[in-house]
Amino acid sequence: MTSSKRSGHLVVFILISIVLGAIAGYVAGYSMQMKKISGLKDQLAKVQQDLAALKDSFSDLNQSYYNLARLASEVHEASLSATTEWVDAYYALSASMYEERTERQIDLLEDALDRIDASISAFEELIEKYQELSEKSPVHKDTYEKYERIVQAELKFLQGEKKVINATLIMFKVIHEIEESEELLTEKWLSMLEDSKGLYEEALDLLEDASRTAPEVRMKYEAEKLHINYLLDILYEFEEILTET
Repeated sequence: MTSSKRSGHLVVFILISIVLGAIAGYVAGYSMQMKKISGLKDQLAKVQQDLAALKDSFSDLNQSYYNLARLASEVHEASLSATTEWVDAYYALSASMYEERTERQIDLLEDALDRIDASISAFEELIEKYQELSEKSPVHKDTYEKYERIVQAELKFLQGEKKVINATLIMFKVIHEIEESEELLTEKWLSMLEDSKGLYEEALDLLEDASRTAPEVRMKYEAEKLHINYLLDILYEFEEILTET
């Protein structure tokens, strides 16, 4: 009986040991699983942080593209404004050459001056926009700098044209005074023509500078230099007539 009890106790002890071992193994496995889950949670948290940072990055990128698009639109508007003003100024300048009445020629040239001032302001704004684009989009910096250089040349061209208009305006004012005057004011008129000549020569210098700044469009500036030299020839003839009077 005693031997049978001992055998029974031994069996129970073995069973308990097996169960406890199984429980310990399960607990150890569960603990390992929990560690893995905890590690996975940490990794997921890191991934979520990275995704949040990426989202912010995309948001910044979208804002950057939006800013560039807005700036490009402003560049387009400034370019359109500059070109429109210059076309209007050139139209007034051309119209003055076909006008028979000197008084009307003077009005048209003064109108051309106002418009060319507006065009110069628009081109100055355009240069600032290209500089801003170069800073905000380094990838396309070379392209924007090229455009900026051409616009710089166009600005010099317009500044030269302003001098041409002023010089021509002086010449027409001399003609108008001669038409209206009852006395010869030769010295005054020769002095005015000298001022006109100086402005034409300054315009030629600006066009030469424009040609160096943007050789791609130098033919346009060379053609305008021929036009100015033609106006200078007229002025020299005018001076000769006054000197002989």
